[in-house]
Amino acid sequence: MEHILLVEDDRSYGQFLTKLLTEHGYHVDTCENPIDGIEQLAKDTYDLVISDLVMPNMNGVRFTKAAKSIQPNVKTIILTGKPDDESEVDSINNQIDLYMVKEKGIQVILTYIRLVLERKQPIEENHILYSKANQIELNQKTHQVYKDHECVNLTRKEYELLALFLENKGNVLSREEIIEKVWMMDSNDVEPRVVDVHIKNLRDKLHIFTLVTIRGFGYKWNE
Repeated sequence: MEHILLVEDDRSYGQFLTKLLTEHGYHVDTCENPIDGIEQLAKDTYDLVISDLVMPNMNGVRFTKAAKSIQPNVKTIILTGKPDDESEVDSINNQIDLYMVKEKGIQVILTYIRLVLERKQPIEENHILYSKANQIELNQKTHQVYKDHECVNLTRKEYELLALFLENKGNVLSREEIIEKVWMMDSNDVEPRVVDVHIKNLRDKLHIFTLVTIRGFGYKWNE
């Protein structure tokens, strides 16, 4: 049973989400402020931290950053009732796993949480992904990518796409699967063309010849 820490200063929404997650098999601890949340993280181990964005004393991004300093492998979700580009970019830059709007439907919330929990964690002693054929090295601890021993700058989505393919060599991945795992959204909410554009950019930046299109099915890393 996955262990979730929910930090939410809106008591009614916190009770709603706690009840929802508990009914779906999660073990949930709840705090109403980030200071109590930090104390709870020092006492117990969690698979996922869900935090409201706007809270007294410390905002959700700062809190989840503190949570990761205590438990480096914990997954993180930011909740907000008032989404804006600035806070979303701040979340992305601080490696938050998901920035989620509170008004999402119940099934959407549950799907997002499941997808975040299913994301693979880097393994301490085996955190490098390789492509010998393409001379590519991806470091899951530093989030750096090297091509022929030269560091290459990738966007976050390009990095996550590359990691997904290197973890699934030889498997055909449909656009729907890619959207679900990388964008963590229902495939109906993202244009398939977005995947194609990101893969083209990845091929161009890294000169990849083993990432092939399987017409009618998706993409495959042949190695």
